[in-house]
Amino acid sequence: MSNHYFLGIPVADALRETLNQAARSYLTAADYKRKTDARDYHITLLFLGALASEQRTAIVQAVHQTSTNWTPFTLALSGIDGFGDRRHPRVLFASLKETRGLTGLQAAIAQAVAPLGVRLENRPYHPHITLAKRWVSGDLPMQLPAVHHGLAGKQWTVSAVSLFQVCPDNLPNYQQICLFPFQSEKREYS
Repeated sequence: MSNHYFLGIPVADALRETLNQAARSYLTAADYKRKTDARDYHITLLFLGALASEQRTAIVQAVHQTSTNWTPFTLALSGIDGFGDRRHPRVLFASLKETRGLTGLQAAIAQAVAPLGVRLENRPYHPHITLAKRWVSGDLPMQLPAVHHGLAGKQWTVSAVSLFQVCPDNLPNYQQICLFPFQSEKREYS
């Protein structure tokens, strides 16, 4: 089996336990096949799938070049939501307040890697942090979308993009194999 990869933003360490507690409060009555380990919380920018070695090298170069044009920006959590049925969505996630920084970064990275044979999604980008997926049984104890007071407004600064390798038989499931830091300050052009 070949390795699969994705580009994403890891969640700040300080927020992992807060997200984990929120997930547990929603999963008291609903059972999911896969509950995300707190070490795996992230925001996916682009799923890459299986990559040949040469293709991965080219993607690393393209993302490095793109990331150096970005400055750090702030993200904020807004609550809990899901994809699918509101009583038992197939994916339960922490939602984010919309930012042009995040959507712009995702679009720039997609544009940079598309010529390298990466198949891009046709559906609109919907950034989120997956808490659980593959619903099995039961209903959530609260109506979605919901403002979770322990999450709403929690912020962190994004200063890099990561390339992750999917390791389904390990915990954590996602191994960061490359970090692409943003520039720390805006450049002045003359």
